[in-house]
Formats: sequence, C-alpha cells, structure tokens
Amino acid sequence: MADPVSTLPLRVSASSPWRMPLLAGVAALAVIAVGSAVLPTFLVNNLVRSFLYAALALTVDLLWGYTGILTFGQSAFFGIGAYAAGLVFVHAGYTPLHAAGALAAGLLGAWLVSRAIGWLAFYHGASPLYASVVTLVLPIVLVQVIYSGGEFTGSSSGLSGFDSIDLPLEAWFIIAGAFLTVLAVVAWMFVHSDAGRLLVAIRENESRCEYLGIDVSRYKARLMDTCALVAAFAGFLFACVQMVVAPEYAGFVFGTELVIWVALGGRGSLIGPIVGALLIDTGSAYLSGDLPYIWMLLIGIAFVVVIVAMPRGLAPLVADGVRRALPRRRGP
Repeated sequence: MADPVSTLPLRVSASSPWRMPLLAGVAALAVIAVGSAVLPTFLVNNLVRSFLYAALALTVDLLWGYTGILTFGQSAFFGIGAYAAGLVFVHAGYTPLHAAGALAAGLLGAWLVSRAIGWLAFYHGASPLYASVVTLVLPIVLVQVIYSGGEFTGSSSGLSGFDSIDLPLEAWFIIAGAFLTVLAVVAWMFVHSDAGRLLVAIRENESRCEYLGIDVSRYKARLMDTCALVAAFAGFLFACVQMVVAPEYAGFVFGTELVIWVALGGRGSLIGPIVGALLIDTGSAYLSGDLPYIWMLLIGIAFVVVIVAMPRGLAPLVADGVRRALPRRRGP
C-alpha cells in the first residue's frame, strides 16, 4: 500500500489567494533592492545577518508552530553549514570549486545528522518529548566536537579572517533578502497546500492521523530534513559574508533564542517569526552595547509575558487589530 503522504499532491487550495504572497514577495524583493542602496552601511550589515536568522526562525516555525515539534537543534544545522565553509576556506583556500564543495559538504552533513535525529526522535514509538530532548542535546554535542577539534576547528575561538566570495555588502544584502523572501513564499504555499495541511493535523491529533494510515514519523522526518538543509544553506551564506564562524552560532543558546523569537513573533504564522527575528536581532545590534543586561532582561520578560498571556505570540494580536481597523464590507 502506497504511503498517503508520498502520494499527496502539493496543490495549493483553489480558495487560497496564493497570488497575494507572490505579489508580496515581488514587492519585498523590490524594497530590498532599493534598501541596499539607501540604508546606512551599519544597518545593511546587520540586516544581512538578520535575514539569515529570520530564515532559521521560519524553519523553527514550520517544525514547532505548524507541526508541534519543539526543536532546539536548528542552530546546530546552521553551524554545520557555516563550519563547512569556514573549514574549507581556512585549510584549502577559497576558489569557486572549493566553495561549491563546502556547500555540498555542509548540506550533506546536515542531511546525515538530520537523518540520525529523525530516526532517534520519531521512530520506534517515540513520544513528542523525545524530539525536544534529542534536538536539545544536538547543539551541545556539536559544540563539544568543535572544542575538541583544537586548531583545526579553532576550538572556542572559532575561525576567522579567511578568504571568501568577493562580493560587495550590498550584493550580500540582496542575496540574503532574496533567500528569505523566496523561502517565505514557498513556505506559505506549502502550508496552504493539501500536503501542508497535514502539519496542523499532526499537531492537533497525531493519533488520528496514524489511524487514517498516514506515516506520521516519516512525514516529520522529511520535514526536519528539509528544514535542516535550509538551515545549513543559511549557515553557509553567513560564513561567506561574515568570514567568521564560532561555536556560539551552533550552540544551545542560539537555538533557544530562535525558539524565543518564534514565540514572541507568533508561532504558526510564518510572518510573525520573521518579523520577530528581524526586530530583535537588529534591535540587539543597536541596544545591546548600551544596555547589555537590561536589553536581555527585557527580552526575557517579554517572552514570559507572551507565553503566559498570549501563547500564540504577537502576530495574531496585530492581525486582529488590522482587521478591526479595516472597514467591513457591506452586503448589497
């Protein structure tokens, strides 16, 4: 008997206004192209990083917000992609062929680790708690591997100062912004497709999905594989533009920050985690230097308040406010 998931069409529902996100994506790309020329250099540099972080937050939202898999391991996949670039460029030098090899190695490494995590977390009758525990341990183990690598991995100091793809900062701004925009549009179309609706069904009633013949474990594993590849690609871009990699980018703290950004922005909304990541990371660049402890305290307080008072985050609250502000249609 064929797996219902593998045969389910990725067809966007006819009732969904799928043209709107495509138009919004085109508009976002236009704004990004203009912004690269008019924004100050400091902000452009920070937004390049924030765009890549927002892409990571989007993968956390797909896993946690839509499917119910609370994951702390996306930072590890990000680190795998970043260290693949850093290690190749430091020890072999930069050439276009080396860059392609580093990208392939990062994606392959992330996929293999994701396969192992999926097997441990989703198969053999594992409870949903297993996924959280396994992904919690993953970045901790990866950071210890980096530490034990000594001079080869840079240990706790990381790797820096290596040659990379020679592009101006404005070009990296457009590349990172386009990557985030395309990812957001594809993610929106996926979650509104027939196959994407299974995400919410699994989150709401996993047992019923299994009763209906859906291979839930396989579906979760495939989703984690895809999100791992996206995270590794983002990490590769990060290493190429920043020309520095450090254990912190693969660590547990960063993985937890991603979960906080998704919770604050609004899990299960796609746009909420993106806005949350952009605002918090960009704000940190401006405020963490002047208010290093107060800023983190404010983020922590906001996280607690949102979890207690607004479990779905700020995005639904903003959306409700916009709907109330817009004039209602009157009947004929």
